Amino acid sequence: MSVTAHAALTPELRAVLEQGPSLFLTPRWLETLLAAYPRFNLTVFASEREGRVTAVLPFMEARRALWREAVSLPFGCHGGVVLGPGGTADDAHRLVRAFVVRARRLDVVRHELVALDPGADVRAALEASYPAREVSERTTWIVDLPETPEALWESYDTRLRRSIRRAREAGVTVAVARDAASLEAFYAAYAELSATWDLSWKHPLPALRTVLERMGDDAGLWLARHEGRVVAGELALCRPGREFLTWVPAATAASRELRARHLLIHELLEHMIRSGYRTFHFGPSAGREGLETFKEAFGATPRPLVHAGWQAAWVGWVQRVRW
Repeated sequence: MSVTAHAALTPELRAVLEQGPSLFLTPRWLETLLAAYPRFNLTVFASEREGRVTAVLPFMEARRALWREAVSLPFGCHGGVVLGPGGTADDAHRLVRAFVVRARRLDVVRHELVALDPGADVRAALEASYPAREVSERTTWIVDLPETPEALWESYDTRLRRSIRRAREAGVTVAVARDAASLEAFYAAYAELSATWDLSWKHPLPALRTVLERMGDDAGLWLARHEGRVVAGELALCRPGREFLTWVPAATAASRELRARHLLIHELLEHMIRSGYRTFHFGPSAGREGLETFKEAFGATPRPLVHAGWQAAWVGWVQRVRW
């Protein structure tokens, strides 16, 4: 067995990545990230046995001056090991170990590996390769969708139904858009919301524009408008026939009183059900209790995200200056 590093996606690597647990590990998403964020370089570690790829671990590196970051994968996307046909615990251990060796280089000031609901083999590989202080269990939220919109509505409690009705009575409307003007309106609401977060980075507008262009019909801006103004939104992604994901949220101060996000998510879920989707990735909540309660009201349940990594103390300050 051997581990090889690849800077381009070969047909064999693509075939294994397509078996990953979500859109974020697919070749299409990796190539979209590279187009949207040119500072990234992609590397895929592959475990090979008898000339056949049995497992892969993709990650992005960003270099700035004399230092670099290595992340699998960036911007709230999970990454980690994808086991292909014949993949074993040994493959997972070898790939994680290769990533750790790469990440321990003197010029790497931040490294991160996040695995969605990893199996026992991948979890064991992470725990064996990282010191305990660098491994933590976090959560993301997933909705297992019912078969009909009627069943969805029946699953809501009285408070959520009242909030959805309140938004409609206030004149909030929801529609999907991809045009430039809608993106700029969405971005203004995103900027307002993200200003309240304790995060050191923000998505630039050109990057989101590229994501929409590259993903085509598999990405869209779900926008809640009130009196013609965007008050809430989601940049949503899909993996046709398999899953829907919300990636970048947006909301103004007015959206809370209007209950605009309640109506937005409800109509998004109804669309998914009518389109045949059964899984909705609602995303992490960064430990925000109110956001977790909001997601639970729509039937979301927590799933583990095993997070391993390290960051130099000064990196957060530099990122704030950069963004």
